[in-house]
Amino acid sequence: MDTSQEGTSWWTYVQNLIGNDNYVEAAAKAGFDKSAFSRWKQGAKADPAFVVKLARAYRASPVHALVVSGLLEADEAQLREVRISDLES
Repeated sequence: MDTSQEGTSWWTYVQNLIGNDNYVEAAAKAGFDKSAFSRWKQGAKADPAFVVKLARAYRASPVHALVVSGLLEADEAQLREVRISDLES
């Protein structure tokens, strides 16, 4: 799998998602440090927790964001059933 393509897709998604917000504003809105944006711009793989935080902050689908970031395959995102027993400890 070509990680540079994932980084490019993720970075494009991030830019489109945050729109006119700068990195400081977007990071504050999402609740993480702005340095993540610099790393992503350079092609670094996104941390799953940051992906979900950013998507939620901008009212986007966390599942879609995880797919775009390369952390979840598109066919995995098609899951329609969650067994509650799997979530219980």
